[in-house]
Amino acid sequence: MNTKAFAAFLLILKVFLPAEAFGGAEIVISVDGATLRLQREDGRRVFPIGVGRVGPMRRTRSPVGTWRTGTDPTDRRFYLPHRQKPAFHRGLPFLRLDIPRRHQGEAVQPFGIHGPVTPSLIWGQVSAGCIRMREADIRELFAYAQMHPGLSVRVIRGPDVVQGVALKPDALGVRGGGAARLDPHCPEARMGVRRLERIRVGQTVPYRICGGVDHWFGVELVGGDVIHVELRHRGGLRVELYGIRGISIVAGGRSGFTHRVPLARNNRGLRYLRVVASSTVAPVPYTLLLRGL
Repeated sequence: MNTKAFAAFLLILKVFLPAEAFGGAEIVISVDGATLRLQREDGRRVFPIGVGRVGPMRRTRSPVGTWRTGTDPTDRRFYLPHRQKPAFHRGLPFLRLDIPRRHQGEAVQPFGIHGPVTPSLIWGQVSAGCIRMREADIRELFAYAQMHPGLSVRVIRGPDVVQGVALKPDALGVRGGGAARLDPHCPEARMGVRRLERIRVGQTVPYRICGGVDHWFGVELVGGDVIHVELRHRGGLRVELYGIRGISIVAGGRSGFTHRVPLARNNRGLRYLRVVASSTVAPVPYTLLLRGL
C-alpha cells in the first residue's frame, strides 16, 4: 500500500472509530448513563451530567449524533465564559455545540453544555435538551475546549462502553475532594452527587444524607394535583419542590409542605423534590412521605 492510499485508509478509520483509538481528544455524552467523557490525549475524565428528558418511544430531547465545539475559541456564540441570561445560568460558562439546523429530517434547536441550573446538579434525564454539569466540571471542560477548539462531540443513547466496561463518573477522591473522607461507605459522598430517583404519590422513602450531597427525586404531577410532602428527621434537613423545568423552587420547608399544582394547559410532567442538609459533618437519616389530597 502506497503512502497516499494508507493516509486515505487512516482518514476513513478516524471517521468511523472513536478518537480514543488514535489517542486523540473528543467528548462522548451518554443519555442512558448520564455521563460525559472528556477523552484527552493523556487519559480521560468522566463526569455525571443532566441530559434531556426521555419521552414516548424513548426519544430524548438531547439529539443523538455527532457534533463539534466551535472552531474559533474567541467566538462568543460558541464560547461564552460567563452566561448571565437567563438568570439560572448564574454567570457560569456556556459551551454551545455546532449542529445543523435539521438533523435526520427533524428541526433541531441549538443546544450546548452549561452549569447545573438548580443549586446542585440533578444527575439523570432531567433537562430540556442541553447538557448540565456541576459548576467545577463545566469550568474544567470549558477551559479544555477553549484550548482544543473543534472537538468532536458524540451523543449516544446507550451507556458509554470502553473495552467492554460501562463507564461511571470519576470519584471526587480522584480530584482531592473532601466529601469522600466523611463517609467512605456512602456512594454519593464519594461521587459528590446522587442519581435522580423516580417516586410516586403515596410512596415512602427512607434514606440518609451523608457527605452533604443533596438527594433529588422526580415525581409526575399534572395541573390541579395537590401534593402533601412530609419530611421526618432529627434536624438539619429541608425539603424543596422545583417546577417542571427544575429551575426554580415553588415550595419548601423543614418538615414538609402542601402544594397545589396550578391549572394550566399542558401543565403536566416531572417535578423535582430536593432533600438538602444544612450540615455536612455526619450522616442524617430521614423519611420522606408523599400523599395526594
